[in-house]
Formats: sequence, C-alpha cells, structure tokens
Amino acid sequence: DRLSEGQDVGIGEATEIEEEIVKKLALVGLCCIQMTPANRPSMSQAIEMLEGSSDTLQLPPRSFLMLADEMSNKECSNKLSTCKSDVEE
Repeated sequence: DRLSEGQDVGIGEATEIEEEIVKKLALVGLCCIQMTPANRPSMSQAIEMLEGSSDTLQLPPRSFLMLADEMSNKECSNKLSTCKSDVEE
C-alpha cells in the first residue's frame, strides 16, 4: 500500500540509497509473484529491473487473491461494526 500511495517504504533510519534498493526489491518481488505466469518477468528481465532505476519500475496490478483478501477484510470490519452496535444497543 505504501508503494502505491507513493510513501516511504518505512524501514526506519535508512539512507536514500537504501530506500531506493528496498523500493526496487519490493517492486520486482511483486512482479515476480503475479498469479498468471505470463505476467511474471523472466529471470533476465528481473535482473534488468534490479540493475535499473526504481523510477522506471511500475507497480504491478494487484492479484485476484489480494483483492479477494481486501474485500474479505472490509466485510469482516463491516460485520464487526454491526456486531458492536448491536451489542451496545
């Protein structure tokens, strides 16, 4: 979420170079774990991505499982809110 919102990756007291490395590793990692194999980079593409600038890397689309998990969490939060209001009444 931090990457998609353009925030720091939040690793504490890191140098600018370390922040760049962490951002790059996270972006390449997210590309490599795409659900559909055709959407994943080859090893040579992943190496090129790691050797290049993180400014040229794009955040890959969220996977179906990630979206389903987010929806499930929202559903649980909504149900929890409803349960809390029912208990308070």
